[in-house]
Amino acid sequence: MKEELLEIIYLVKICLTSIWFWIPVLFAAYLFIQFWLIFYVSPFIILIAPAILSILLIYRREKRLKMLYGIKEERSKKISYSSRLEPVQQAIPREYKWIIEKTLEKYRARKSEEENG
Repeated sequence: MKEELLEIIYLVKICLTSIWFWIPVLFAAYLFIQFWLIFYVSPFIILIAPAILSILLIYRREKRLKMLYGIKEERSKKISYSSRLEPVQQAIPREYKWIIEKTLEKYRARKSEEENG
C-alpha cells in the first residue's frame, strides 16, 4: 500500500512538472479567453478608447499651458452685447513677461560666453 501511494505521488509529480501536460491546459484557457474577448469586449473599444484618451490629453495639456502662462479667455456674459462679439485682445501677463525677460537674459549670457570662450 505504501509503495503504491508513493508511486501515485511520483506519477502526479511527473505529470504536473511536464510541459506536455500543461500545453493542452494552457490552450484550453487561451480558447476560453478568446471567446470571452469576442463576446464581452467590443472591437470598437480598441479603436475608440485611444481616440478619447488622446483628445482628453490634448485638452488637459492646453489647460495646463494656459495655467502656466496665465492666459485667460474673456467670454461675454450676454450675447446681445455687440462689442463682445468682436475678438478680445489679451494683454500679456506680468509673469509671462518676466519669463520672457529671464529667458532672453540667459540667451544673451550664453551667447556672450560662446563669443568670449
